[in-house]
Amino acid sequence: MTIKLTILILTQNEEIHLERCINSVLPLETKLFLVEFFSSDNTF
Repeated sequence: MTIKLTILILTQNEEIHLERCINSVLPLETKLFLVEFFSSDNTF
């Protein structure tokens, strides 16, 4: 049985953690949604 996951990442000022977080879920073959909330760093 295959489990299908959808992952939602809510972020604000997480520039230093975001890449590691995304890379950790990529092998899961999931749908990934990223919502960024008015960061003042270089998150986006």
